[in-house]
Parts: sequence; structure tokens; C-alpha cells
Amino acid sequence: MLCLRGVLASAGGALTPLARSGSGPKLGAGISFILVVASEIVFGNNGLDYIIAEAGSIMHLDTVFAGLMELCIIGICIFLLVDFLERVAIPWDIKANKVH
Repeated sequence: MLCLRGVLASAGGALTPLARSGSGPKLGAGISFILVVASEIVFGNNGLDYIIAEAGSIMHLDTVFAGLMELCIIGICIFLLVDFLERVAIPWDIKANKVH
């Protein structure tokens, strides 16, 4: 019962199971992107991560940093896409609707 009271108090007195459900997809998208990048570096024989790994092994740092910048841009785009989908799927969430 104590746990339920804590949930009710943190939810503003009402049970809102979907109110903060947008954090899960954001975390999941970020972790899955990291795992895809890591697995492609280890097991891949083509692709952006393989190019970064090969360029790093022969000390072509300009290629390494260019590849890392591309990965950063892809990661930001994934985050913005999940954030947009959160705003569409959960329009009643105040946090999701506020302008960053």
C-alpha cells in the first residue's frame, strides 16, 4: 500500500500510466543505436562503422572524425524523430509539449 501511495503522490494524485511513457522509447532508441554501431564495428565488413574502425587502425584521423560526426548527426536525427513521435502519441503530456 505504501508503494501505491508513493505512485499516487508522484503522479499528482491520479494514476497516469502513460503520462511519462516517452522516456522508454527515447532510452531504447539510444541504446539500440549504440549497440548497432558497436556490433557493426566488431562484426561488420562494410558500412560507416567499419570505415571508422579501419581508418583508425591506419591513423587516418580525418576520416575517423568525419565518420564520428556522421554518427552524431544520425543519433541526433533518431532522437528528434522519437521526440516528435512522443509529442504526437502523447499530446496530453505537459513535458512532451513544452518547447525545448
